[in-house]
Amino acid sequence: MSEDQNPDGHHPEPATSNQHSYYDWQLATLMYAYDVALPLEGSDQNALATRMQSCEHELYRLAKTVIPDGYWQEQQLQLSPEVVMRLTQATVLRAAEIMKLVSEVPLDETV
Repeated sequence: MSEDQNPDGHHPEPATSNQHSYYDWQLATLMYAYDVALPLEGSDQNALATRMQSCEHELYRLAKTVIPDGYWQEQQLQLSPEVVMRLTQATVLRAAEIMKLVSEVPLDETV
């Protein structure tokens, strides 16, 4: 898989600045949650890169669960505010689960 492919092998469409910032927030949220739950040695760049890649894959799976299929098929569609709110809830919930603040809840029951 090349660096610019999603885990399923498809090349993503170019993100707008807002989409990119939102993705950065999601990625940082999961990375910080894992830093709390499973701290890494600060100098271990390989472990950090592995964690980042794992978080990117986790975000992709989360998005595939939350975002309706129509948006994946028509990638030029803007996500509705409702979908963005569900994605935000799912990201925050996952971070809470990672830090053991809540027990795991299936996404389809919460968002």
